[in-house]
Amino acid sequence: MKFTNEHYGILKARIESIGVDKLKSARKEYIEKALSDQRFIFDVFWASKTKIGDGIGMSSNCGIEGDYNDSHIGTATKKALQEIGIL
Repeated sequence: MKFTNEHYGILKARIESIGVDKLKSARKEYIEKALSDQRFIFDVFWASKTKIGDGIGMSSNCGIEGDYNDSHIGTATKKALQEIGIL
């Protein structure tokens, strides 16, 4: 995982702030509608309202600045969801 421990901690906290019960309920709905895990992972990322800065022109709203692409974001989000018992 390319995210630093500090950046991962920020992302995980923002995901947890959505609420575990709300995430579990949403996960159940995604399964019932046969939506992919990848779709769920990125929808959770967007629901966390995390804006990652690139250090060039895009600024962060939470202190996460780095050269992160979709793969890095997906991996970190998936790990957070696994650790909090959603995936």
